[in-house]
Amino acid sequence: MARYSVSRAVARAGAASSSKNYRGERPWGFYSVLIIIAILGTLGIIYSRSEMAARASAASTSTTLSPALQPTIGTTWRAALGFYVCGKFLPNLPASPNSSTVGINTSGNGLINISPKNKKETGSHATFGYFVKNYPGLAVSSTELAIPSVGIYKAGLSCQGSKAKAQIFIHVFSNALDTKGTNYTGNINSLKFANGELITVAYGSSGQSVPQPPSKTQLIQATPATTTTAPASSPTPTIPLGSVPGGTTSTT
Repeated sequence: MARYSVSRAVARAGAASSSKNYRGERPWGFYSVLIIIAILGTLGIIYSRSEMAARASAASTSTTLSPALQPTIGTTWRAALGFYVCGKFLPNLPASPNSSTVGINTSGNGLINISPKNKKETGSHATFGYFVKNYPGLAVSSTELAIPSVGIYKAGLSCQGSKAKAQIFIHVFSNALDTKGTNYTGNINSLKFANGELITVAYGSSGQSVPQPPSKTQLIQATPATTTTAPASSPTPTIPLGSVPGGTTSTT
């Protein structure tokens, strides 16, 4: 019995010693994994928040600054308009008869009022072509200029006293200080209005000097009273009015 008891005591001591050694070892690998997971999780949260802030900032900027969205309903812009035929300006167009329903119109003072009344008149829809289409009897193209109560002018003919074939083109001045302007040809439906610009529709030789419309004075006087939502330095539209006319047509 004594021998048996001693053997069992020795076995118990060995087992206890082995258990103490195991408990004395720290699981550094496990701790390292936990630390790495915590670091990666923190970095992921920081990155996610920064991405959300950047997207929100970009969305806010595109909504408030994009010129393509202007003008909007409630905005009022004005642009000067004149018709320069064979070296002389014609009288201003009479007031639009449909101004109660059409937001892009004229009051008869040589200015175009751009005050959208519906979505069809906002943003990229606010074009010179829209104004022409909605003014009864007015037509402007690369081949014909028709002005109510004045007459019809055909491209390819000549002004009195000139042998040069007349063309129809639009000259756009970005603002009252822009005395040079830019000559365009192309589709007038793509010629988007800009607040404070001046537009001269000319009939004559392509090389002639085209002045600003006489309603420049009215535009300057009206500018302080306008409500603008686009920068004063908005670029002049660069879409041409149409192809260069060729050949002769019917008489004026």
